[in-house]
Amino acid sequence: MNIFLDDGGVMNDNARRGPEWERFVGRFFAPRLGGDPAAWGAVNPPVARREWQRMSAHFTANPGAPLSPFLRSSHAA
Repeated sequence: MNIFLDDGGVMNDNARRGPEWERFVGRFFAPRLGGDPAAWGAVNPPVARREWQRMSAHFTANPGAPLSPFLRSSHAA
C-alpha cells in the first residue's frame, strides 16, 4: 500500500509529485502485468493526459451524463 503525504494543504506540487507518481505507478503495474517499472511510469503521463482529454470532450458534449457508461465504453475500447 502507498500513502501520499501532503506538504501542508493541497497536493499540488507536480514538480515534486510527478516523479513520485511515476515510480509508484511502475511499482504497481509491473508485478501485476509484467514489464519494466520505469517503462510503466514513463508511459503513464501521456496515457493519463489522453484519457483526461477524452473524458473532458465527452462530458463537454454531454453535460450531466452519468460517469458509468463512459467508463464502460472506455474499458471496451
